[in-house]
Amino acid sequence: MEVDLEMDSFGRILFPKALRDMFTSRKFIASVEKKNIVLRPVQTLREAVGSCPNIDMEKFLKERHEGWYD
Repeated sequence: MEVDLEMDSFGRILFPKALRDMFTSRKFIASVEKKNIVLRPVQTLREAVGSCPNIDMEKFLKERHEGWYD
């Protein structure tokens, strides 16, 4: 897929919904390769832990957040 994107005066780039829907991550790593900007999605915690079939993701997140702000 190839789309035209435009940067606003604040340096923000808006990605069309069709392009956003292709990725679960909302974080990306940007790099410059031969005068091209390359974006690579950062794997979410849910995706990373989800690759381990014996982990209860909801329990994992709950246990990690308990006492987080204490």
